[in-house]
Amino acid sequence: MRIANFRDDVLWAIAYKLGLDPAIEFLTDEGESLASYINAWVRRTWDDRDWPEWTQTLEFTPDSNHIVPYHSVPVGAAAPVYISRPLKVYLVDPLQSPYPIDTPFRLTEDGVWVGFDTGQTVFIKFVPPAPKFTSIAWDASTTYDKGDVTYGPGDGDCFTSLIHNNYGNDPSVGYLQVIPSAIIQRYMPPQPGVAGQPQKVDAYALPADAIIGTVPTLPAAGQQFSMTIQDKPGGGGVVIANVFYTVPASPTWTTIITGIGNALRAAPGLSAFTITDDVTNKKVTLQSNSNFRITTWALQGPGPTQKFQKQVQTQIYIAAVPPFQGQMQITELAIGTQQVLACADYVLTFIDIEGLTHTVEYESVQGDGVAQILLGLSAAISGSQDAFFQDVVVNLDTTLGTIDLITIGGIAIDGTVTPESSTFWQKVVFPYALIEPVCRGAYADALREAGQTDKALAEEQGALQEDADRANKAIAPAYTTFTDQQRSTPRYRTKPPVTAPGK
Repeated sequence: MRIANFRDDVLWAIAYKLGLDPAIEFLTDEGESLASYINAWVRRTWDDRDWPEWTQTLEFTPDSNHIVPYHSVPVGAAAPVYISRPLKVYLVDPLQSPYPIDTPFRLTEDGVWVGFDTGQTVFIKFVPPAPKFTSIAWDASTTYDKGDVTYGPGDGDCFTSLIHNNYGNDPSVGYLQVIPSAIIQRYMPPQPGVAGQPQKVDAYALPADAIIGTVPTLPAAGQQFSMTIQDKPGGGGVVIANVFYTVPASPTWTTIITGIGNALRAAPGLSAFTITDDVTNKKVTLQSNSNFRITTWALQGPGPTQKFQKQVQTQIYIAAVPPFQGQMQITELAIGTQQVLACADYVLTFIDIEGLTHTVEYESVQGDGVAQILLGLSAAISGSQDAFFQDVVVNLDTTLGTIDLITIGGIAIDGTVTPESSTFWQKVVFPYALIEPVCRGAYADALREAGQTDKALAEEQGALQEDADRANKAIAPAYTTFTDQQRSTPRYRTKPPVTAPGK
């Protein structure tokens, strides 16, 4: 059923079109003036179309003259209803039969004459009387009679009194409420982790421009190798070691490479490094489970002459990532005292990652408090036959009035409270299809009242066109190139007609 909010979608929409700010400068008489125009256009368009949003199909018992009075009590109902405009009369329940089972009827001064072919009961599809709307807010000091209309500023809807002497009963209390909810822990899937790898750098005792594998000139006695190492591969690193090695008398490649390795191993800042000597390839290999950088690797002497040596990074550093067991999603719903109602239906709706809906509900009884409602919802989850709820864990805190729902994956959870019925008030719904024609028509009447007749005439014509557009959208053409929405097929046709190409 497509309905609109009377305040936001209709009353305030017209006020904004008139240049008013209804939240600040909306007077009561201005609101009632617009409400009177709205009611006039609702009556004008109410039974103009057979819209499914506000038609009813109920079962009635005809009298001995085969007449169902306009004011009749449906079968199984406690109160009578008004048949404002009958649309169809069915011999049996139309929802239970695939065949054309409607029968001719005629309107009389006493009611709907349903013919001689009916049984004990008939089903009548009809439109009830047009509703009434108002902008006068409910007043706790006012006594309302049956049928009186008031306005609930809290939710922006209108309500009709169901009883006489209706005093002190707030109409906005006792209708659908949303249970506040919040995700207090996001779902994170488990991770297997990454082993990681150390960084390796080969420092050759060769000139920087030398080709690896060539036999360079043996360093002379007294020359000095120097190496500076930082703790970061990029700029801004801290020096963790300055290592020096002086070539001894009568050197050989074995003594030089071994001496460089021993000097590196003896440096305090490199205690966590693994240093490997390779005499054959004339290099030492530095290995560490961290990022590091050799900023200086050179051979100096004799004198201040410095020749940089070759270095090659053979393996980059990859930090190890430990395995993560993941975490569940925790959605917390809080039930306060305003949500504690007797004979109310508490519904939790879970929407899984595939878009499928899973629901559980608990109906409260007289005397239930927060603890009983929470326990009832928990029992509904544990006792559900839906396999989805086997993976839902429930934690209750009856003191705080919260229920934590622990689930796997990104599950959307909504909670609502709906009372079984209201003893005092009935909400007057505003049909969604009437928003445009009623708003434009009421706006036209307001312009006409202000003396702007030309503008009012254009708006009134637009209102009639809006009403026709609503009907055209509902009666979509069969199989157009822009949409796959299909027009309903006539009852005597099994498939829509096929038009030959070019015709």
